[in-house]
Amino acid sequence: MIKDLLLIETILTERSVQFNFTKNTDLSIFYINPLSDD
Repeated sequence: MIKDLLLIETILTERSVQFNFTKNTDLSIFYINPLSDD
């Protein structure tokens, strides 16, 4: 039971980290692109 909860927590944490990473990557690409186009 506790093991299952830990597993779920780990999966959720990894997903949110992954989501934050892609969000940040998208933002940086958005900010970098205008500069490269210049």
